[in-house]
Amino acid sequence: MRTTLALSPLLAISAFAFALNIRMTPTTTTAAPVSTVGIPHCILKCAEVAAKSTGCSDITNAPCVCNSMPFLNSSEVCIVSKCPELHGQAHAILGTICAGVPTTLDLSFTTETVFPAPTGV
Repeated sequence: MRTTLALSPLLAISAFAFALNIRMTPTTTTAAPVSTVGIPHCILKCAEVAAKSTGCSDITNAPCVCNSMPFLNSSEVCIVSKCPELHGQAHAILGTICAGVPTTLDLSFTTETVFPAPTGV
């Protein structure tokens, strides 16, 4: 004797919709609160000026600064000109600030190893 379990079409559609909803429901990632403690003064100053000049309230506004190419460009120019020895550290700090922040920008440079430019060559 063979028993067959048949789902009603409505139940099958409901089960499919439920499974689809689980897969399509976006997950939200919450960024950790940003602290400026321990950020070298020169990097902090460049980042604060860049944030304000590009419409972000300050460097702790991670969703704004991590999605603003003008902020990235402005802070980069400042850091390279005023404290080039901290350039690699600035990238690492930005990577930490932007960790967990949804962004459409390519921030892969924040995890690259940056070597200082040779001097006296």
